[in-house]
Amino acid sequence: PSICGDDVLVREVNYTLDWDVPPDWRPDTTNHLGRLRGRKVENLNPLNDGHHLHKVMENGLEDGRLIRYHGRLYGLFSAHFHSGGRWPVVRNTMTLLDLRAGDYRTFPTGKPEKNWMPFVRDGEILALKSTSPWEVISLDSGETVKEGPGLDTFWSGGSQFVPFRDGWLGVVHRHETREETAVGWVCRDYTHAFLTMDQDLNPTNLSRPFRFFGKGVEFCSGIDWHGDDLCLSFGVHDREGYLIWVGSNDLESFL
Repeated sequence: PSICGDDVLVREVNYTLDWDVPPDWRPDTTNHLGRLRGRKVENLNPLNDGHHLHKVMENGLEDGRLIRYHGRLYGLFSAHFHSGGRWPVVRNTMTLLDLRAGDYRTFPTGKPEKNWMPFVRDGEILALKSTSPWEVISLDSGETVKEGPGLDTFWSGGSQFVPFRDGWLGVVHRHETREETAVGWVCRDYTHAFLTMDQDLNPTNLSRPFRFFGKGVEFCSGIDWHGDDLCLSFGVHDREGYLIWVGSNDLESFL
């Protein structure tokens, strides 16, 4: 799941990680949008993203991160890009979707893309594309706006970024182990860390690694402030979604 304010995006899939895949099976994702009431998600309804009508999204939109831009709710998703033509190329790319209007834009780059971390700065949607080397791009222009050596070790994107101190805060993840299964390569152990960057889009701090429940398949794709508490939304084993709140004092101590 991913959270933005009181909006919560939840992903539903047609597999389990330990599933024996039948012939002619292919993955499919249905996203649901709900509202947070207190600390409970209500009114979950399927998101009509029209992905079956578009080759770029025919397997569904995965791992969405919610952001709000000019008062409208957007999601940045992982999707399959089909180049078309006589020799079509299929690769993973990123898609920005207006969740209300259904308008979308894809960002094919010539190589597989995944786990970009979006945020809004000065009226522009940006995304951290890679932590090592460090690369931040504009989703408005598609141009790189910041690059550098980045983190000493590679971490993949996780959540969106939210304002923090004089810069930004997000959650990244990495694969500790992985193995090949019937549904593809599956990581059996994820760790996460908090990542901060300054207003000039430079990385400033990477926290010590953590897990939510313990060793296993956990993935955080959303964070947002609720008063002085930081809410983190994360999935477990591609089948359960959770929200957890961390007080600002506890967060400062952890960082």
